[in-house]
Amino acid sequence: MTLRPSHPTITVRLVAFLFLTLFFLSGCSTTHRQYLSDHWVSQPQVLHLASANSRTSRLQVIIMYDGSLSSHSALRLESEKGDVTFWDPAGAYGLVGHITDAHGIPIRPYGKRVKDIVITHIPDIPTYMRFRWLVGDSSVEIFEWDLPHEQTKELREVLRMGTEENHPKGEFHTETAPAFCSIAVSDFLKRFATPNITLANTYFWPHDLAEALLDQSPSRIRVFVRGGQEMVFVAPRQQVISP
Repeated sequence: MTLRPSHPTITVRLVAFLFLTLFFLSGCSTTHRQYLSDHWVSQPQVLHLASANSRTSRLQVIIMYDGSLSSHSALRLESEKGDVTFWDPAGAYGLVGHITDAHGIPIRPYGKRVKDIVITHIPDIPTYMRFRWLVGDSSVEIFEWDLPHEQTKELREVLRMGTEENHPKGEFHTETAPAFCSIAVSDFLKRFATPNITLANTYFWPHDLAEALLDQSPSRIRVFVRGGQEMVFVAPRQQVISP
C-alpha cells in the first residue's frame, strides 16, 4: 500500500500551530538533564553527527521546550540501514517558515505529510533542530532506545499503515488533533513499544511524558540547547556512545 499525501489547508494548520503555542504558555518545566543521576555518562556531541547511522535501529522520542515551557513532542524511528519514519503529530514541520543556511539560502524543500507522517524530504536531527529554533524553541531532549530489527520493522508498519479495530492492540492512526501531540505519542508508546517502554498512562504535557520516559531505561538522552553546547547522556552500563 502506497502512502499518498493529504491536503489539509495551510491556514487551518497554521491556526492550530499558533493555538498550540499559546496554549502551552500555561506553564511546564525545563529539560530534565539536572535530574539524571551521576551514573549517567555525559559528553559533548556534534549536531551534524546526531543523525549519523549508528548501524543500530533506534527509536527517538523528541521533547521540545520554549524557555521553561514544554511546547511539542514528536517521534523518529530509524533502521540500521538509515531508513527513517518521522511522526510530527499535530506539528507544523513543512507548514510554517523555512530553513536556510547562514547566508539565507534554503537548505532543502519541506516534506509532504500524510496523517502527520513526513513522507518526503524527511528531516534529519540537525535539520529538525534548525526548524525548532526557527519557531522559537530554546532546547530539545531526545530520548533514544536501541531496538532489534524486527521490532523496528513492526513499529514502522504501525506508524505508516495504522491498525484497524480488529488488531490485538486496537485501532490506531497517526493523524492528531491540535494540542494532543503528547497524548498521541504516549498512547503509541504505551500500546506498541513494549517491552522497551512500559508506560502506565498517556500524558498531555510533553514535560510529563519526558519525566515518565526517564524511568524507561533509554539507551541515551541527547540534549540540544539553542546557542549552547549539545550533550549526549549515556545510560549506566552502556558501553558504546553512538555518533
